[in-house]
Amino acid sequence: MSELPKKWSDFLLKQPESGMGFQIISVTLQDGRKFDAAVTESHVLSRVRGFDTVPFDTNEISEIDVIPDWLLRREGHTWWTS
Repeated sequence: MSELPKKWSDFLLKQPESGMGFQIISVTLQDGRKFDAAVTESHVLSRVRGFDTVPFDTNEISEIDVIPDWLLRREGHTWWTS
């Protein structure tokens, strides 16, 4: 688990939840790496699909996109296939 910088915590508070108390997000880092399935709970990045721990420093985040709930339910989305 990694605490998110205030900038991202504030941003996510204004976004819809993916489920009760959590959001599924896509994270892009400053070096261009992208992680398409990560989970945030409150102000914490708790999991990244495919990794045992968060594989980057949250201060490296350059962009976060919340994956809409309706998209998560579609088969073929990376949340289902990765």
